[in-house]
Amino acid sequence: MNRFNEVGDDRAGTASRAVLWTTYETDGLVHAVADVPTDIPKTNLGVAANDTEATVFVGSPRGPRWTVTLPSLVNPTPVTVSYNNGIIEVVFTEAATDPLDAIDESSIETA
Repeated sequence: MNRFNEVGDDRAGTASRAVLWTTYETDGLVHAVADVPTDIPKTNLGVAANDTEATVFVGSPRGPRWTVTLPSLVNPTPVTVSYNNGIIEVVFTEAATDPLDAIDESSIETA
């Protein structure tokens, strides 16, 4: 299991409200766990992701947000999202393959 901690990239300029992320992989799943300020109501929090990053945001994706780079490529639709006492855990399945692996190199012409 690979595990690392990092402070999320604060893209909204709210550095005084840093979010600590823990990410790890287990059995084909990628977990992203964020420790968010507890004074932000659960109903105001949202989660967005792409195949390489997870983001927790307040209000809307353009509002205050914290992003972490995931340890491997994922399917961006979470398997589960849970919230308990300021801790958000988002679980993704690992992507089946690297998108670049899908390129058929035999069809590429060389000069």
